[in-house]
Amino acid sequence: MKKIDEATLQKLKAEHGDGLYLLEAGDYSIVARAPGRQIWKKFRATLTTDRKAESLELLVRDCLVHPAGAEFEAMLEERPGLAETFGNELADIAGAGDEAERRKL
Repeated sequence: MKKIDEATLQKLKAEHGDGLYLLEAGDYSIVARAPGRQIWKKFRATLTTDRKAESLELLVRDCLVHPAGAEFEAMLEERPGLAETFGNELADIAGAGDEAERRKL
């Protein structure tokens, strides 16, 4: 799936409401929802060092709005690393990339 045109983005926003993100890498793009708590729990339950790529792909699939089905499969056949690229972005959206600060009270 190449870049998503503006008409498709507006249609997706009308159908799915707020909370959508356009994620782009090179000439490829997807539209996804932010991971909710249940999706995050599922992701964390499957996440292990030796299966990180698979877990990130599952996270993307659970949040994916567009493209669906064969289009998304074709994207991953052509550029399999995009699952990790987009998965890491979704993890950041979920707060995994935030840094905490501490203060002694």
